[in-house]
Amino acid sequence: MPDPGDAPPTEASRSGRPAVSGLAGFLAGMLGAAVALGFGELIEGVSETIPSLVIAVGEVVTDYTPGSIVSFSIENLGASQKTVLTVGIVILSLAICGLFGRLAARSRRVTAVAGFAVFGLIGGWAAARNPLSPALASWIVALAAAGLGAAATLLLVSRASVAVGHAAEADGSDDDEATGRRERVGTRRSFFGYAGGAAATALSLVGLGRGLRGPSAAEQAREIYALPTRTTQPAPGATGGGATTDPDAAVAVPEGIEIPEGIEIPEGIEIPEGIEIPEGIEIPEGIEIPEEDAAGVAADQAGTGSEAASDPGPSETTAPTVTEPSIDGTQPEQATTTTQPPEEVTATTQPPPETTTTTTQPPETTTTTQPPPETTTTQPPTTTQPPRSSTLPQVAHLDTLDEVPGISPYVTPISPRNEFYRIDVALTVPQIDPDNWRLRITGLVDDPYELTYQEIRAMPLADYAITLSCVSNPVGGNLVDNAVWTGVPLNVLLQRAGVQRGAQQIVGRSVDDFTAGFPTTAAYDGRNAILAIGMNNEPLPTRHGFPARIVVAGLYGYVSAVKWLEEIHLTTWEGFDGYWVPRGWSKRGPIKTQSRIDVPNRNSSLKVGAPTWVAGVAWAPTRGIRRVETKIDEEDWVQCELGEVVGNETWVQWRRPWTPDRHGSHLIQVRATDGAGTTQGRYRIPSKPNGAEGWHNVSVNVSR
Repeated sequence: MPDPGDAPPTEASRSGRPAVSGLAGFLAGMLGAAVALGFGELIEGVSETIPSLVIAVGEVVTDYTPGSIVSFSIENLGASQKTVLTVGIVILSLAICGLFGRLAARSRRVTAVAGFAVFGLIGGWAAARNPLSPALASWIVALAAAGLGAAATLLLVSRASVAVGHAAEADGSDDDEATGRRERVGTRRSFFGYAGGAAATALSLVGLGRGLRGPSAAEQAREIYALPTRTTQPAPGATGGGATTDPDAAVAVPEGIEIPEGIEIPEGIEIPEGIEIPEGIEIPEGIEIPEEDAAGVAADQAGTGSEAASDPGPSETTAPTVTEPSIDGTQPEQATTTTQPPEEVTATTQPPPETTTTTTQPPETTTTTQPPPETTTTQPPTTTQPPRSSTLPQVAHLDTLDEVPGISPYVTPISPRNEFYRIDVALTVPQIDPDNWRLRITGLVDDPYELTYQEIRAMPLADYAITLSCVSNPVGGNLVDNAVWTGVPLNVLLQRAGVQRGAQQIVGRSVDDFTAGFPTTAAYDGRNAILAIGMNNEPLPTRHGFPARIVVAGLYGYVSAVKWLEEIHLTTWEGFDGYWVPRGWSKRGPIKTQSRIDVPNRNSSLKVGAPTWVAGVAWAPTRGIRRVETKIDEEDWVQCELGEVVGNETWVQWRRPWTPDRHGSHLIQVRATDGAGTTQGRYRIPSKPNGAEGWHNVSVNVSR
């Protein structure tokens, strides 16, 4: 008869199997999961089409995460959000499978195996839904990984059971206790030896997968295919003016481009000032067109009409050259800026005569003054390194401000180290073999057709300097960059297809099913809207959309900048919503006027009496930047010097000298006024649903 004080027999004791500690079971489950995930990484290394289990599940999480959480992660983590997500998935997977190991340690092995099977089913479904992944192979790999994980877990649990079993065999005598102690040490070593072997196996699988990966077909093609010689130049009516080696060269729209009849502008779409609506485009009742500038209209007509081939029109208008005092008040120099409107005859550091207003915020009543005279003739320091933008012949003629230490270069480098921001929903970069790739033109067109990569390369190509920005870029954020893109205007592709009446929206679709849509009129209203195959004189990097992508000046990337493009589809405005629209972002995404302080920053070492630069960038693509002003502490707004630019579709570098006259904390603020005369609003507005607003400011400390 059992002693009433004895504990009731466990399932393990009834079955004759010794119980295993919960910690050992948890460790066994974690290592089993590590082996399973390592197997998935190995298969990804062998195959270019089957994603790892971590990436596959991460893509599901990305697709079903509420938009507000996505916006928060982008604003606070930027490009690191993907790393945080994948690391989080790995940790969560290890923890859950650790619980499966505890179940196995409590002799509930069938339940533990079932748990691994469910994980395999989830992984298989996640991988199979990827458009680039073969469905059957994805299921097989995921279930095989789950089987390996379950087997490794049960093996480790069995070794832990042996250790506990030997510990229970000692009967209490001194000799038996000593023998049992030696056996316990040996069997524990055996368990930890198996555990170490499982960990080494998991790491080896990951390392082997990375080692077998090698260059993809896309990366090999980038090495083979240099960009073709550019045979055309952007139209003079384009707001960006393009990027050419000869800034005075006249440019023309490729011959044969016609404006489709009956293209309707969706209600609420704003028409940029100075843009003439081509004949045949219908404007809904209530849409007001701003007063046109005569010179701008002439240029737009030359750049968008079918007669442009025979009448190229005048070259891009720039501001007159004026004598401008140097920033240190010593030697005057000649300066030219392309961001001033043609009628302005003042220097870039003079305030324009018009009153500063804002459209979304109350107007500021502060005044703008000239930069205060410097008390020292010492110039702020400049870098001795060659400007990073000067390596591109398209912008080498510009007097940029790249020499200011810490300022964003006029053209963002992509090699040897990529500095251009990347925000998209792809956790791994799609690797597309251009020889097997096709671009389809479909939807409301008369003649749908396909293009190969070689056919696009053979088309008349041109270079375009365009700044892109992410809608989730916070005030002062770094999710904005400038590049020289090589490609062909979208209206060339649409002309061949024959756009039908009612085609109000152009939708781009990526190979991974990401979509973005924008008004069809953006391909005809004078801005540069292109199919790009090159970036900074290189074929598109794989991370930025190789083999082809869409670039549209003046629109946030979430409504236009489709990378890894496989289809251009024309539809009605209400007939389709791009990926981000159902997730809470606006369907219309014009880039707002913004400015940023690059230097100094919170970590800068500043001293009283030591001259330094206050510098940064400002952008308002298609409108351009008319002026940038800064304010330090309680002083009046001071207008800054602007660097030269290719056209109104790129950002503008700005700077002003500053010599701190007291130690302690100083607050620096910046605001920009665009080419339409609109100044940034002061108050902060979050990025969701259509872009952040507000003045960027930096607090710096000055030592004695």
